[in-house]
Amino acid sequence: MQSIDVVRQFVKFELQGGRLTATGWRNAGNRFFVKPEPDSTKKEIRVVADNFYVRLSTLTETPTATVEASFPVCWGKIDSRLHFHFTGEGIPPGIEVLAGCWETYKLIYSFQRWNVGSDGKVTPFTGSTNLLRMKIDNFPQHLILDRNAAIRYVTEMRDKSNDPLVKKNADKTLAALSKLKE
Repeated sequence: MQSIDVVRQFVKFELQGGRLTATGWRNAGNRFFVKPEPDSTKKEIRVVADNFYVRLSTLTETPTATVEASFPVCWGKIDSRLHFHFTGEGIPPGIEVLAGCWETYKLIYSFQRWNVGSDGKVTPFTGSTNLLRMKIDNFPQHLILDRNAAIRYVTEMRDKSNDPLVKKNADKTLAALSKLKE
């Protein structure tokens, strides 16, 4: 089924950090989504295991589908200050929490293509488009990264930052991420 393939390809792209760069964000927008959105500087980042499962939730008589991507392990989130928040933070010490999570994607058939400029502006593609493709209708504002992509991201952002608090948070986050095991 095409809808499952679209989500599977997007999730693989996403886990490896595909949308971390402006170019990757633009490429993902046109490749996977009905309408891309401008790159956001304030991205929520969720860190998950790199194995995932995709299943078709609904298929209607109209050309739409809902597909879920499930992640058996969701370790936590990285905020804009590069602080890592474990899933289950606030649970008493000594109790390890490994929670699963999922993302739901709504897909529709679309001819529409978009231009996403380097300035982030989204405009309709004016050339001819005659390829009907199944694309994701709901554009996620958060990113989903596997452990390796999260380590690369935090390292790069730490090295670019001049803020001592961000650097300190990044070092703690890198230490926590390096200890994660599936």
